[in-house]
Amino acid sequence: MVGINFGNYGLIIEAIQAFSANHNLVWVYIPILGHDYIRLCGCGKFTDSEWRAIIDPATGLLTGEYHGGHGGRMPDWVYDPQAGLFGHPGLSADYSIWNARLGMYPLDEFDERALSVNLYLASIDPDWEQAVRQQLESLDGLVVVQSVDYSARQYDEPPREQIWYLPAEGYSGRFALMNNREFVTDFTYDAFSNVSIDFAAMSMDGKWGLLDHSGATVIPFVFDHFVIIDKETAFAKFNGRYGILDINQSRDEALQ
Repeated sequence: MVGINFGNYGLIIEAIQAFSANHNLVWVYIPILGHDYIRLCGCGKFTDSEWRAIIDPATGLLTGEYHGGHGGRMPDWVYDPQAGLFGHPGLSADYSIWNARLGMYPLDEFDERALSVNLYLASIDPDWEQAVRQQLESLDGLVVVQSVDYSARQYDEPPREQIWYLPAEGYSGRFALMNNREFVTDFTYDAFSNVSIDFAAMSMDGKWGLLDHSGATVIPFVFDHFVIIDKETAFAKFNGRYGILDINQSRDEALQ
């Protein structure tokens, strides 16, 4: 096992048992893994904090393989509550992320207008319209959205086809959850790790938990970190150590 101090093993187990009983938690593997941080790469692999060592999602152990790069990503979608505008942030402040130029529009007009402004690009690149449609289809389900200040947008110098981006000060660092194009939470969350078909792993006031498609809390916000593995399990960090939590059994225990 990674990072276990067997001299304190009894105290660690007692703390885990008390924590689990207090919050109705059921574990596949109790939190005794000493990874400093577990990340989910955009390619689907779980890695350490440096995006290098690959972690087995079935056991939480290092596989001995190494990851060749990639990394995580910010939410694709943003919303300005004051202006009532929804969409893509455009270029990132360091130009490292470039999304299709979907722009920002009222949510109920977004699909039509985003497709409209991209017609000229679709006429040049046959794959462009398909890419835009795929991005729009990603809104059918759970989506994390960050609130932004659209008025902070900046343009390239010299301007390139009026491509704009939001600098760092345009992002609020506050997140909400949307399901099928409707907000199911307010912007009350300060971070997120990943989203599955059924759940979203979010942070509130520095503690991590799990929301379902209705925005309801299904796993309490009591963890140091939380990463969804699949529809049944997640890496959950307690007292500086990761374990593998059984999502469904923990939820069922809480409902009894």
